[in-house]
Amino acid sequence: AGSLITASGAAVYYFSADSKRYAFPDQSTYQSWYANFNDVQLLTDADLAAVPLGGLVTIRPGTRMVKITTDPKVYAVTGGGVLRWITSEALARALYSDNWNQQVVDVPDAFFTNYRIQTDIRATSDLSLPSEQTRAATIDADLTTRRGLLAPPAPPATTPSTPSTTSTTSTTPTPTSTPVTPSISGRIEVLTAGP
Repeated sequence: AGSLITASGAAVYYFSADSKRYAFPDQSTYQSWYANFNDVQLLTDADLAAVPLGGLVTIRPGTRMVKITTDPKVYAVTGGGVLRWITSEALARALYSDNWNQQVVDVPDAFFTNYRIQTDIRATSDLSLPSEQTRAATIDADLTTRRGLLAPPAPPATTPSTPSTTSTTSTTPTPTSTPVTPSISGRIEVLTAGP
């Protein structure tokens, strides 16, 4: 888990602790997490296909801003793929430096659904980029945050009922299917950077 994997195609995936692969939708997303492709491991096409697809990786929190091509609003990316609208250019400059506009990634509309919009940023105190980067030190950490944000609300607490005095018939539980995690050990070649 925590590996970068690929096969004969150009796509690179993150192999997560949940034994699924997550696709990088574009190079900007990849580069928000990694500086190069030196640690990408090569699998056979069959081995890659055996690893279930879990979804898409989002931009690393605290590193870049995003916007969609059909909307001029610029958003800070925070943990779990949460977007927060930066309400002014002055705020963007204060948070991301004078070259803030070179740190904006245009996310295609089709991939924008991987993010969720929450509260606006109206002051520099509303966002700490170092804190966001620390909380999302790895893609697995960010995926865990995303899962927590998507978790259904807990069911309401129930009051325990008094046991019935009538006898009940015991049933034997039926086995549940356990997902099979493909073994990729021993079948990985490490790609090296070209000359």
